[in-house]
Amino acid sequence: MIRDLKVTGVAAGPTIPDYKREFSFAVKKGDTDLLEKLNQGLLIVKSNGEYERIYKKWFGFEDPWRRYVEFFWPVMVISAVVALAASLSAVMLRRMVKRRTVELAEKNRLLSLAREELSDRVVQRTAELLKANAALTSENAERRLAEATLRDSEERYRSHIEVTGQIGWSTDAGGNVVDDIPAWRRYTGQTMDEIKGAGWARAVHPDDVSRTLDKWQQSINEGGFFETEYRVRRFDGAYRHFLARGIPLFREDGRIREWVGTCIDITERKQSEDLLRKAHEELETRIIERTAELKAANARLKQEIAERERMEDELIKAQKLESLGVFAGGIAHDFNNLLQSITNNIGVARLYASEKDSVEDALGDAETAAKYASQLSQRLLTFAKGGSPVKKATPVSRLIEESVCISLSGSNILTECEVPDGLSPVEVDEGQINQVLNNLLINAKEAMPLGGKIRIRAEGVKAGESDNLFLNEGDYVRISVEDQGAGIPGENLLRIFDPYFSTKERGAEKGTGLGLSVCHSILMKHGGLISVDSKAGVGSTFHVFLPVSKEPLPEAEDKAAGPVASGGRILFMEDERTMWKSAGLLLKTMGLDVEFTMNGAEALSLYEKALGDGRPFDGVILDLTIPGGMGGKETIARLREIDRSVKAIVVSGYTDDPVMTNFREYGFVRALAKPYTVEQLNNAVREEFGGARPQSAGLS
Repeated sequence: MIRDLKVTGVAAGPTIPDYKREFSFAVKKGDTDLLEKLNQGLLIVKSNGEYERIYKKWFGFEDPWRRYVEFFWPVMVISAVVALAASLSAVMLRRMVKRRTVELAEKNRLLSLAREELSDRVVQRTAELLKANAALTSENAERRLAEATLRDSEERYRSHIEVTGQIGWSTDAGGNVVDDIPAWRRYTGQTMDEIKGAGWARAVHPDDVSRTLDKWQQSINEGGFFETEYRVRRFDGAYRHFLARGIPLFREDGRIREWVGTCIDITERKQSEDLLRKAHEELETRIIERTAELKAANARLKQEIAERERMEDELIKAQKLESLGVFAGGIAHDFNNLLQSITNNIGVARLYASEKDSVEDALGDAETAAKYASQLSQRLLTFAKGGSPVKKATPVSRLIEESVCISLSGSNILTECEVPDGLSPVEVDEGQINQVLNNLLINAKEAMPLGGKIRIRAEGVKAGESDNLFLNEGDYVRISVEDQGAGIPGENLLRIFDPYFSTKERGAEKGTGLGLSVCHSILMKHGGLISVDSKAGVGSTFHVFLPVSKEPLPEAEDKAAGPVASGGRILFMEDERTMWKSAGLLLKTMGLDVEFTMNGAEALSLYEKALGDGRPFDGVILDLTIPGGMGGKETIARLREIDRSVKAIVVSGYTDDPVMTNFREYGFVRALAKPYTVEQLNNAVREEFGGARPQSAGLS
């Protein structure tokens, strides 16, 4: 039948029982299970009587076999369609189930992998969270500690501020008080609630509130420094002046975090300012009154000027008296050195003369004359004339040389003179200009008590209308005296030429305040000028301008140098080489060898070397003054550092020097004033050094 109907995809199944065959349908090849299920269903329907009812309902009769042929074809078609649909449904279902199963298996696999990954991530995340929780716990602990430290620091800050009399305060970014300000509450009597926000301003004086709050708001808006003054009502009702200052503290993002500042009571300062203002007003009144007085004094001063001009002549004479002591001292020192050399040679000559010989008498007279000459050098009283200058052509080199010899002889000052060849002579009174130069050199020497160098320069200059020199137009010689002293303070520069102005102590051998004023007077009478350049701590330079003379002068003559000698065991420091030979002969007659030195540095070197060689000196004789070098006073101090048992005798022509009168205080065992006699030297050496032979001993 299937073949007759030309149905494709449907084949007849295997032989089945009759009941099965009776209800068989055309189905797809291989779907026997489906056919079996259909037949079983039909059997069930047939067994419970439903089959006949359905059959009758569909076909209108009960006997299937009588209508079998008539209705077979529609049933077969329907059965085939139903079977085909069921087969297709089953195939699709299996495929769907299989595909779904694969999908579910893949999803299960992916889900399993995801579950494992999720488990690992949960474990990892749990560890991370535990670590973060531990860090957060530590951070919270640190933060609590930092907050406690900050609170403690703030308390200390407030305490420190309050100790200084200030009130420390803080506000939020908007300028509102949030935290308590105990010092403010104690000062104003306000409560904590009353000062919150801007309530603190209620303690400010009503006249100052608006200005203070405007200034405060301006600082908040601009984020800048806050400073203002206002009056604050104290707890007792009294108003006090306060100065308030504040600064903003910023967050990391640049926004203001809070404001901090201080308030301080400045009432006393305001009162002082008021007093100062009143004093200033009073001072202005006094200045007006004083100005009137000065005008009257100025009128009197004009009258005194004429008297001052008259006094200048007297000042010249007074200046001569002031410089006379130094002049006489310099002359006496050099003169005494010459007398000492004469006295020494007389003593040597007397050693060879017989007591009955007339030569002995002559030598005695010569020695007596030397003593009188020594006394005469101490009584030198005058040295130049006064009044109007008697001018003549004078070489500048001679003026400088004579002034240096007189003023610096025997001093510890070195001089450096620069006088160019062919320098024009000057038209001056030689004595008066020597007095000017002497005064400048003496001042320069006294400005360097420990010694130093004075530089003297002379040069020709021309004065005219274009320069600042108050001189008549013409040719001049400028003599500059430069020292290395402490200089003249600026406040004294304008007064140094005033009569009786002096920075020295007053006294016969100290300052009278007349020196520079007399110099000024002398130079004015010569048509010259004196000026000064000085810098504190560097030194001073005085400039003397003298008019040039038209008359030429012969060159100055040179002086020959004195002889040179040397010696041995007594160390003798003497800068005058002319005395070495005679002094050496005298000491040799006493049985002593002599070794001479020119200055303290050489003496120290020789003495230290002798100690090192094991042949120390028995004694030392030191001249008190060594020009340009270390004198006796400094040398004995250095020798005592080397050898505390050193024995030293000091000699000098300056008999009034403190070292000569108080020699033991400076470390000397005896002092000899020049010129000393042979007997005085012999007694001093024998008594202080010992070991000397009698004077009658011959020369070795």
